[in-house]
Amino acid sequence: MAQTLDTAQKHTLTVSKGVLDTAKQYTNTVSSNTLDSANTYTNNKAD
Repeated sequence: MAQTLDTAQKHTLTVSKGVLDTAKQYTNTVSSNTLDSANTYTNNKAD
């Protein structure tokens, strides 16, 4: 039984980590795109 629980726990942690990593990457991508857009907009205005 302990083996099953260990496996289930590892699986849950792996899935959780995957979800968190994906969410973090998504957030970074969105933030990066937003900043890029803001910079481009500012640069265009400055010209």
